[in-house]
Amino acid sequence: MIQKFKYQLILHFIVFIWGFTAILGEYISLDSFELVWYRMGIAFLSLFLYALIIGKNPFQLNKSVLIKIILVGGIVGLHWITFFAAIKVSSVSVAIIAMSSSTFFMAFMEPLFFKRKIRVYEILLSIGILAGIFMIQYFMESDEESTKGGNVALGISLALTSSFLATIFTVINAKMVKSVDSLKITIWEMLGGVLITSLVIQFSSGFETSRMMMTTNEFVAVLILAVLCTSFAFLASTWVMKFVTPFTVSISINMEPIYAMILAVLIFPETETMTPEFYIGAGIILTVVFLNAFFKSKFSSK
Repeated sequence: MIQKFKYQLILHFIVFIWGFTAILGEYISLDSFELVWYRMGIAFLSLFLYALIIGKNPFQLNKSVLIKIILVGGIVGLHWITFFAAIKVSSVSVAIIAMSSSTFFMAFMEPLFFKRKIRVYEILLSIGILAGIFMIQYFMESDEESTKGGNVALGISLALTSSFLATIFTVINAKMVKSVDSLKITIWEMLGGVLITSLVIQFSSGFETSRMMMTTNEFVAVLILAVLCTSFAFLASTWVMKFVTPFTVSISINMEPIYAMILAVLIFPETETMTPEFYIGAGIILTVVFLNAFFKSKFSSK
């Protein structure tokens, strides 16, 4: 049984690590642009160094493929910018829950990219995810404490944008990883993210020293975010797409709200609360995740 669902278990371990992303983003005082710039820059350097240590040449790529990967990295960078911006203007909970809409996007995007028919059960599971999101989000909007008095509408809009961008790069990576080494993909996508983030910073506020400064504790948090939650987790998630579908990746990521919100309550009890509706919504999401695993197993056996 464990062997049968080995890659799903690995995927959920990755999602658990991603559960710390929003928590670290809440703790670090840097604006979203600067935070993503540090995150992807450190991730790029650490992965490039790792490739050299294990004797893998990151430059052994076709030029057109390299350019494509860097451009996809730009989408990854914009995804994280809008994600952290959603956290800053609203709360961890608002951003995480709205991000779960990626499953609905993926139900239509994966068939488009992989030229297959839309599966009815994926649409139904996506609706189930949206029901879980609504159950949690509807009651959160009336809870001033959980949103820190922030702009919920703007936070949801930014998170939905982030979710759509995540859907795009996930399906593209799922196709590329079939023919390109996952480490090379991750390295150059991190560089692409750094480049697009640099442009955004330059044309918005500029590289001001005061905006780039952080405390020692925040720097440690940035290192954890960059190395563990980005370098390792992003590399592993790209690799695991050799064995699972993009829809499975997307739907499994919906466990992140459960991990992240529990962590948020423990770490930020004054700004993050869980209501009975959270448990109902989380139960719906959890049920959908298991149903997807069941249907995928049944579908693959046929």
